[in-house]
Amino acid sequence: MILLNTPYVTITLDKEKGYLHQKWTGFSSSRDFRRAIDFSMNTLGEIDFYKIISDVTEQKLVPPTEQEYVKNKVLAFLDSNDRFRLAFITREESVIETCTSLYDKSFKNENVDGVNKSFRTLEDAEEWIIKE
Repeated sequence: MILLNTPYVTITLDKEKGYLHQKWTGFSSSRDFRRAIDFSMNTLGEIDFYKIISDVTEQKLVPPTEQEYVKNKVLAFLDSNDRFRLAFITREESVIETCTSLYDKSFKNENVDGVNKSFRTLEDAEEWIIKE
């Protein structure tokens, strides 16, 4: 079920498997990026889900300020739901893969581990997120 469809992200809900799916495309402004993140996190809270698969294979660079914004949103969500999980689908040796790696390291710096994981395919991401 499509929940949000914009030029930079499509967010769908897979009720059967229990996760939100973000499909990012191109570059989004800071304002648009934050709207999509806020929409995702608010939706999780409203429907009592705690998992996101974020396909960033076609997304352009996410600046560090926006990575920090997402991290803070997720940390706040973790305060009420420590089961939150985020699976990234990335392309090998891409700029966005570097961004997801730095994002994951920022959680480890907060002593939060196992929340994020990167994959190459939707099938692998689903396998991990469904069993979590």
